[in-house]
Amino acid sequence: MIAFPALFRPLKNRLSLFRRNHTYWTLAAGPDGFALLGNPRDLHPYNRLYPNGHEPPVTRSHLYGGGTALAPGLLKQHGLVVVSDLDLPEDRAEKALRVPRYVPLTIPLPDDPRIFFEHLPRSGKNDVRKAERSSFAFEITTDPGWAGEFYRRYYEPSMRGRHGDEAYIMPEAGVTDLMRSGACEFIQVWLEGRCVAAFLNRIGESDYELMRLGWLDNDPHWVQAGAIPAAYWFTIRRAIALGKTELQLGGTPAYLENGVLRFKAKWGGRVQAGPSGFGYRFLLLDPGHPSCRRFLSRYSLLAFGPAGSLMILSPQAPAETGLPDRFLRDFDHWFILRQEPKRSGECPELPASLQVWYDRFLW
Repeated sequence: MIAFPALFRPLKNRLSLFRRNHTYWTLAAGPDGFALLGNPRDLHPYNRLYPNGHEPPVTRSHLYGGGTALAPGLLKQHGLVVVSDLDLPEDRAEKALRVPRYVPLTIPLPDDPRIFFEHLPRSGKNDVRKAERSSFAFEITTDPGWAGEFYRRYYEPSMRGRHGDEAYIMPEAGVTDLMRSGACEFIQVWLEGRCVAAFLNRIGESDYELMRLGWLDNDPHWVQAGAIPAAYWFTIRRAIALGKTELQLGGTPAYLENGVLRFKAKWGGRVQAGPSGFGYRFLLLDPGHPSCRRFLSRYSLLAFGPAGSLMILSPQAPAETGLPDRFLRDFDHWFILRQEPKRSGECPELPASLQVWYDRFLW
C-alpha cells in the first residue's frame, strides 16, 4: 500500500519548483531593500547586511512570469538584485558578480603542535594559553549513542541561538548516521567535571574535518570561558596526532567582516581553491544607488573572477582589514571602492558597471 503522504509528494515538488521559478522576493527595512529572483534561501545574509538601521525587515513574495527580464528594473529601484538558481542570459551575466554561497576554509598542519602554536598570531596564542590556564581537558568518543545528547544539548541549541534563520541544522538522524559510519568521532571539552562543548569531526585519509559543533545548552558562559577556542586547539592537536596534513573547517559566509571567517582565519584558515559543493549566486549591483553604496562601503565581498580566480571588492586596503597576511594573500585580485566613479574602467575582471567604481590594489 502506498502511504497517503507519498501520493502528494510529486505534486508538492512540482508546486515548489513552480513557486521558485515564478516568484520573486523583495525585502525592505524602512527605505532600504533589495530583490531576489529564484531560491529564497539566498535572502541570507543580505537580509541582515543590506538594510540600514534597526527596523525589522519585511519580506514580500510576488508572482511573475519567470526568468530574469525584470532584473534591470528591480536593480534601478533597489540597487541590489540577488539571482539564485536561475540561468542568466550572457548579456546579463556579464553585468553580474558571481559570489560563492559559502567560502570553504582549510588549515595546513605541520607535524608538531608546537610549530603550529609558534605561527599563530598573538590573539591565537592568547586563546591557547587561556585554555591551558583554565584547566580544560578533552576526551574522544566514537559512541553513536551520544549523538542524541550532542544534537539536543549542544549542536541544535547553539546553532539556532547563534545563527537563527541562517543556520542549516542537520537532523538528529543525520548526526547519528555520521557516527554510525565509523569515520567520525566526538571531541568532548570538559571543565569542572562537565562536558561544556563538543565537536563532531570526520577522519579522512589525509585530512580531518570539523563537521558540527556546539556548547552546552547554548549557555554564553561557556563561550566566554573559552570553550570554543579550547575545542579548536584540541581538534588541531588531535588532527596532528593522527598524522593528518589538513584540517577542513567547512564554509563561512562570503564577506570578510563576518565573525566566523575572522575567527577561523586567526587559527590559520586559508581559502580553499577550486570548486566547492556550496554553489554560488549572482549579484547585480548599482553603486550609484544610495542603499547599494552604503552596503559596499561597509562590507568586503568575496567573488569569483575569470578562470576561477578569487577577488575581493572592499572599501579598505588589505592591511586595514585586521586579517592575517597569509590569509589575505590567497586572493588573486583586490579592488578598493572609490568615493566617486571614474570616467572609464580599468579592471576587466569586474563587471563593466562596477569597473568605474573600483581601483585595483597592487600587492
